[in-house]
Amino acid sequence: MNKIQTYDDLLKEELALRATLTIQKKVIQEEVLRIREQLSPLTKIMSFASKFVTRDNNNTWLNTGIGIAGDIIFKNVILAKSGWLARLVLPYLVKNYSSHLLNNGDGNLFQRIGKKIGFRKSESIKSN
Repeated sequence: MNKIQTYDDLLKEELALRATLTIQKKVIQEEVLRIREQLSPLTKIMSFASKFVTRDNNNTWLNTGIGIAGDIIFKNVILAKSGWLARLVLPYLVKNYSSHLLNNGDGNLFQRIGKKIGFRKSESIKSN
């Protein structure tokens, strides 16, 4: 920082500081991008693991069906001879993950099946 004695000196110092600021902003942005790239495997792992702990609440009917099927099939048939801890924890994890699996961004399972076979709402209305 130079000794400022005139208004022109002040303007020159302001320009120099603004140039330094823009350079430092670019350096910080590059560092943030580099850190994001380094942490991307961790964020992918955390995103995958969070699907086991949380439930997707977009479709309550589908979640109810998943819950019933998880209790009947998974808990009482597949894990029938397992220990009490496995019968308590595994159905919870499977229900949560399957809710995310069946309710993804492309629509729920039934909407995706309808898209694959080419079923449209207008066809169902015409057939009635």
